[in-house]
Amino acid sequence: MSDWKDTAKALGNTAIKKVGEVAETTAVKAQILKKKNGMKDVYAKIGEYLYANKDSVADVFGDDKTLADLFEALDTLNTEINDLNNQLEIGKAE
Repeated sequence: MSDWKDTAKALGNTAIKKVGEVAETTAVKAQILKKKNGMKDVYAKIGEYLYANKDSVADVFGDDKTLADLFEALDTLNTEINDLNNQLEIGKAE
């Protein structure tokens, strides 16, 4: 009977250890995800800053095609958003 209790106790201890390891791994992964989300926020702010200052950015980056294409894509999206907002305003006026 003693062997059975010892085996059950050992299995229980192993299970508790594994749960602790999984909890620690999950906590670290959550911290990594939080940091990555923070990086995305910073990247977005950098992009917003560059876009807001795109005239002076051209002086620094010259004719960088990648930036020019990205700025053009943002210009297009802004125009489309403004058009959609205008549609909403026209619909409210009717």
